[in-house]
Amino acid sequence: MVAQTELSYGYTQPVVEGQYCTLYHGFMEARPVSETTSKLIYTMMWDTSQSSEEKINADTERRRNAFAAALAKMKEIAEAE
Repeated sequence: MVAQTELSYGYTQPVVEGQYCTLYHGFMEARPVSETTSKLIYTMMWDTSQSSEEKINADTERRRNAFAAALAKMKEIAEAE
């Protein structure tokens, strides 16, 4: 974790010596919508300068699907309580 507020946090992937670093950063925020509901917002950024457009598009789609599934699971858990 590299940043935190009352309603959010940010993190980055650690650099492994000798391996390509994607400079990946993620930010999760639970933004209040009403007294009983919140909107989860996930923002991700990563360096794509070393990739082809095809790899960037495939990686974007893979990440979008993975995080959409994770957010759907968080919603399911929150609404079950």
